[in-house]
Amino acid sequence: MATITTLGEQAIAQALGSGSALVIDEFMLAFVPGLDPSVNPPKTELAPDAQYIVHSQAPEKSGYIDDNRVAYSVMLQPEVGDFQFNWVGLLSAGVLVAVAYVYTASKIKTVGTKLGNVLARNMVIKFDGVKAILPIAAPAQSWMFDFSKEIQDIKAKTFNKFARNPVNHICSGGAQYETVTFDDGVSATVTIDAATLSVGDKVEVQKLNKLGRIDIIGTVNIDIPNGVSELNHWLPDSKTGTLIFVCAAVNKLKYVGGF
Repeated sequence: MATITTLGEQAIAQALGSGSALVIDEFMLAFVPGLDPSVNPPKTELAPDAQYIVHSQAPEKSGYIDDNRVAYSVMLQPEVGDFQFNWVGLLSAGVLVAVAYVYTASKIKTVGTKLGNVLARNMVIKFDGVKAILPIAAPAQSWMFDFSKEIQDIKAKTFNKFARNPVNHICSGGAQYETVTFDDGVSATVTIDAATLSVGDKVEVQKLNKLGRIDIIGTVNIDIPNGVSELNHWLPDSKTGTLIFVCAAVNKLKYVGGF
């Protein structure tokens, strides 16, 4: 259970007195040296100094348990990280409403072939009549501990595909970061189907053998650093290397590096 801060109690009391809504708009994570997760934070707790804050985002889900208890939840996606945290807070318009000390947890970001992790965190606020002032319609039981669908979607999105020496391989958005590897020196073609990629998706084409030419063909023009050129970019014969492309917008590919 989170500790309601003094400022949080004042904000809740003011909302109850005026009949207005209190919007929890920020889930804040921090790593504060020396915290003891076995004790409750003091009611006078304030948000930590900026140097200790490691991540902030809006709550993704909220629900009421009963008239006096409401819960908020956040999911840290694979693209978030790397950091550790031992302090979790809920804020409303910059005011720390509730806070909890937790055992140190690590959030690892997925980068290339290095797989990160996904973390979900819930926080419950307990205060007499708090449900009446918070804009929450759904009971917490309907979502509080079930992120199975979201996690399955993330796993599907962050799957790293390694295709050894594929023939006319088509990259069609099956992974947030798809790696296609050629190592037997056979010339081949890779088509990057931008129509099926999401913005931010990356495709990395690796050529490990100097023999054979690898042509990368986009279904739309590929932007390269010196301007828009032809549809083809390539890994030539007699060289090894890597080319990386990103979906910069809908139906738009951009060459972001290589060799």
